[in-house]
Amino acid sequence: MHQSTLLALLATAAAAAAAADGPFTSHFVEFLKKDTNAAKYVVELAYQPHNDDFGSFGGKKEDAEKTTHRPVIFIHGNSDYALARPERTKETGWTKSVEYFKSKGYTGAELYGLTYGSGDVETGALNNSVKCDYVKTHRYFIESVLNYTGSEKVDIIAHSIGATIARMVLQGGEGEGHESKLVGPTTTCLHPAVTTFTMAGEKCDLGASLKNNSRTLIYISTRTRILVSIAGAHYGMCLCLMLPGVPSCGDEGFSAGTCSGSAANATMAACQEYKSQREDKIDYSALLQEVNKRYYEQGKEAERVAIIFSKDDNVLGVGNLAWGRQTSLMPGTDSGLVKEFSGLDHFQQFPRAPRTRLSKPSTNSSADNSFSYFN
Repeated sequence: MHQSTLLALLATAAAAAAAADGPFTSHFVEFLKKDTNAAKYVVELAYQPHNDDFGSFGGKKEDAEKTTHRPVIFIHGNSDYALARPERTKETGWTKSVEYFKSKGYTGAELYGLTYGSGDVETGALNNSVKCDYVKTHRYFIESVLNYTGSEKVDIIAHSIGATIARMVLQGGEGEGHESKLVGPTTTCLHPAVTTFTMAGEKCDLGASLKNNSRTLIYISTRTRILVSIAGAHYGMCLCLMLPGVPSCGDEGFSAGTCSGSAANATMAACQEYKSQREDKIDYSALLQEVNKRYYEQGKEAERVAIIFSKDDNVLGVGNLAWGRQTSLMPGTDSGLVKEFSGLDHFQQFPRAPRTRLSKPSTNSSADNSFSYFN
């Protein structure tokens, strides 16, 4: 039974008592190795290449260890690391967040994260984009955490490109009659076909949806309680107009497009200052368009979708605008679950983000969608 009636999210507390411990426990690694997909993607592609004290975290120490909170899965941003490394200053990871959760009673068996990509912001960020391996890794990671903990649901907290990866994982994408490997509250079953994502010219089969979706016949309706997107770029980044040709700003990255105008007039300043949304002039990243379109076809990715962003984000731009849209406000965002900061850059928002609380649903409370902030 879950002890907490609310999800405490992200820390400002620099002096939290508990340490952020990594890597994965040997108990969790052995569990991962028992599944073919988890062994390949989570262990071989993520855990082993970053097998140090900071490259991953999560897991029980022994079978008898109990969990009392809903598991929280963290997905870092472009070229970051799971936890902060003493010798690095650019990659801060989720250290402060994990410390805060532990100070509130969470254990290492309830908090999970891994490293994907280069783990080097300076050399890797511009050359990185959304890759099928990243998405598959997190798909099997989330499935594994659900099966390993026996929890009915998880919470997912994702930063920047991690938010896009989280959305793709939860939306899924499969061939006809794919069989989910998830076990637990609902038995496995066959699912209707869902269009697969295409990346680098190849279809990326992500399996059945992990979404909250009551409108279509898709497997799990409530396996993800809340998805928190921090500094996500769901409509692209105006900064990309200054970086033509780099992978992170392409059609499988975060291109803001030109609003179907001439390339000469499509400047970063014009992109940020554009005031109206012209639905007939959409040409931002093809991958982001597909992800956003799925909301209108299939519904929200989770029971609750929360947004944290800063209007002074040095990567997403002043005002958080991309051709008239606030790029961090993804389709399906719960109106009461949005927090806008000022004065925080792209990398300060998740280590210094607020303690955020979601109340447990009840029949007589007006706080079902409450989102409280504490500085």
